[in-house]
Amino acid sequence: LKYEAVFDMMMPPSRRGDSNQYCLSNVSAVAGDCHLDGEALHARLESTATLYELVNMVSPTRYFKLNLQNLTGGDKRTIEFRQHSATSSAVKVEAWIRLLLRFVTAARQRPSA
Repeated sequence: LKYEAVFDMMMPPSRRGDSNQYCLSNVSAVAGDCHLDGEALHARLESTATLYELVNMVSPTRYFKLNLQNLTGGDKRTIEFRQHSATSSAVKVEAWIRLLLRFVTAARQRPSA
């Protein structure tokens, strides 16, 4: 959620905010109809008591930029990054994969609060 706006800046307009029904904003899912700053969003996330509550708050369906639905159901406990648009460009695919690998690696190395 913290970096959604940054990822939006790298995407075409059709993949930003809530403009695409297949990659909706996770920030909007958490904030609902309220305009919340980062601290309020974080507080709302911390208010969840279970993984199931967190997943349903952040990605109530699979059609969100960051899809967490498989963390609570199914055989594979995976997360899905849905924001990038379809492409046949190997250069774009490689750049997207490199970005996500670095993003996930940095998140894993960050000390938990």
